[in-house]
Amino acid sequence: MDQASASERDILRATVALCQEKGYDEVGFAAVAAAAGVPESRLHEQWRTKSALVIDAFRAEVGRDLVFPDTGDFAVDLRTQLAAIARIFHDPNLGPHLARVIGEGQRDADVAAQFLERVYTPNRAAARARFQSAQAAGQLRSDLDLDAAIDLAFAPFWFRLLVKSGPNNEDYVNSVVDLAKRGLGVP
Repeated sequence: MDQASASERDILRATVALCQEKGYDEVGFAAVAAAAGVPESRLHEQWRTKSALVIDAFRAEVGRDLVFPDTGDFAVDLRTQLAAIARIFHDPNLGPHLARVIGEGQRDADVAAQFLERVYTPNRAAARARFQSAQAAGQLRSDLDLDAAIDLAFAPFWFRLLVKSGPNNEDYVNSVVDLAKRGLGVP
């Protein structure tokens, strides 16, 4: 392992720990640098803003849990993916910080662009690829608008994260998956 990758991991871990300990608003480059044991200039070289750093830190923390599986059974894969998202969004150590970044993106176009680039676009592309492969395998209706179908499956979890209208728990996952399967024509 080289020094750069070790220090980057330390920076990302320190960022997550500080968010969880002090909250998103209290995290800054100076605090992260001190906690990670690196010069603050190291952070400024790689991240333009605190939001970009926080986004990358949480992506590193949960990225492996958000890989849309492809077992050949779309219904099982959709349930697995939505359950992973629900766990992350429901986790008090993760969900509120993600919601805070998204909220900041409503006021700051740069934060919104970073979120789109680092989180939304790659996850949307992975979902689209999985929905397309399911459609090609005859596991989804052939006449579906895939963008609308993806929104149908994922938007309820984002809504609950941002509006806090209810828990993102296993019961909710089951309800959304059952409804989505009917609408998507999943056998």
